Amino acid sequence: MAVLAFGWIVAAVLVNPVAELPLNDDWAYSHVVRTLIEQGRFEFTDWQSMPLLTQVLWGTLFCLPFGFSFTALRLSTLVAAYLGALALFGLLCELGATRRDAFFAAVCLLCSPLYFSLSFTFMTDVPFVATCLGAVWLWVGGIKRSSATWAVAAVGLSICATLNRQLGLALPLAFAAGELLRLGVTRRALLRGALPVACAAAALLLYQLWLANGPGTPALYHQKEDALRVAISGLLSLRGWRLPLERTLGALLLLGGMLLPLIWLLPLPGLEKKPTRRGAIAAAVIIALVAAALGLPESTPGGDVMDGAGLGVHTSLGTHWQRPDWLGTAVLVVACLPATAIAALLARALMDVALALWPFGGRASTAVRKLLRRLPSLALEPWRAAIFVALLALLHAPTAIAHAAYFDRYVVVLIPWVLVLWWAASASGRRATSTPWAGMVLLALFLIADVAATHDYLAWQRARWSAVEYLSERGAQPAQIRAGFEVDRYGPWAEPRTSSPDHVSPFYLVAISPIPGHQTLHAVPVNRWIPFTPSQVLVLQPDP
Repeated sequence: MAVLAFGWIVAAVLVNPVAELPLNDDWAYSHVVRTLIEQGRFEFTDWQSMPLLTQVLWGTLFCLPFGFSFTALRLSTLVAAYLGALALFGLLCELGATRRDAFFAAVCLLCSPLYFSLSFTFMTDVPFVATCLGAVWLWVGGIKRSSATWAVAAVGLSICATLNRQLGLALPLAFAAGELLRLGVTRRALLRGALPVACAAAALLLYQLWLANGPGTPALYHQKEDALRVAISGLLSLRGWRLPLERTLGALLLLGGMLLPLIWLLPLPGLEKKPTRRGAIAAAVIIALVAAALGLPESTPGGDVMDGAGLGVHTSLGTHWQRPDWLGTAVLVVACLPATAIAALLARALMDVALALWPFGGRASTAVRKLLRRLPSLALEPWRAAIFVALLALLHAPTAIAHAAYFDRYVVVLIPWVLVLWWAASASGRRATSTPWAGMVLLALFLIADVAATHDYLAWQRARWSAVEYLSERGAQPAQIRAGFEVDRYGPWAEPRTSSPDHVSPFYLVAISPIPGHQTLHAVPVNRWIPFTPSQVLVLQPDP
């Protein structure tokens, strides 16, 4: 815990999260905290499509000592990220992992680029993941100890997750799947499984009633639900399966890239055998060919965090550094082997659960037994495997099938459960006991890249807002300035806008590169660390 805390604090200090500005969509979420702190009431914007209540209360807790601050909100997410890593550490120890293995898994979570970058925003992704990890840890530990207190706390955290994002309903549903497999289809199992689901669903419905009769339901709140209903009806045709399959393969490749150090940190037993290695390489080649045919990884998932030169969504005007084609190909090739391993782990977990459910599972066919020998074993009881399989399916499926934007940050909710399955495979047999230097070096390189890229993302954001302040101090009105998503939606005027307040054409542009038809009025340098990230932010006005 101390090593994790020290490393996380050092990384945060190097990035420097101090900046009074919103990032990505958190301009809309921070506005609710601001009104709650300054006016004592909830005022939601029309931008949000999730409940957001837990997020707002968590952020408010960090703003109470000194008043509203974007820095305080980022600090709240950094703390949540650390707590999530501790919850993963605790969960793996409950499952039987050594402290060394649990520590490596927790560090992999913190150093994965998606989790790291999102920890420096007030987006809902990281707090949601941390809450889910805490709930699963308490549920698994409560069953192990036969503790009603732990189980009640797990249900409480599940409700907290659901009141942050509707996907939190996946937690009690996964608990129910685990209970039905552990206890069988009995009255007791049905009651233990149904009660958490009913509690979380009731809490969400009551909250939505409060929204409708109080602050008002945001305009986009039910948009994704509508898109999901349309997508489910579309799955009845074969054509409707192309999108979820593409997104699933893209997510698999992204997870493979995120968790590449695991190949050396938690090596999988059996890979020392030539037939196993040949099978893994052949599967990786097949995945690479299919991905290349579909145009992955460039086409899906959409870049929302891992964008262009580094980490952070591209929201400024002007041209960012474009990733060369060869780099995308290299990333695809490198990610294929761990992606193949992850696919094998998922297949094995599904088969273990299916055989546990099948009454004749003990007399599996020869073909099934042969397939099981080719897949990595998991050091998990079937009811525990059912929880993690259900979580992966329920957290991924809604975003994969919905006919709406699909961003790379949606994959961050899958990382912890893949880490658990990877550890379970690693712990299922004998493996090398030498120090995994290659994995540790790769993890260190990941961390260095995370820190540098996130630092530069915040650096050009600060410069952009300094340029906007330069214009504001000289009397420019909001409608006269266009500077990119966060500024155009929120601006230094602290008033969220879902559209332009009037029809005045913008006169000034704030961009990271020259734009044809405009001349430079002012330039703000960017304190960057990576050579190909933006070096300056320009204030532009039309040519005379």
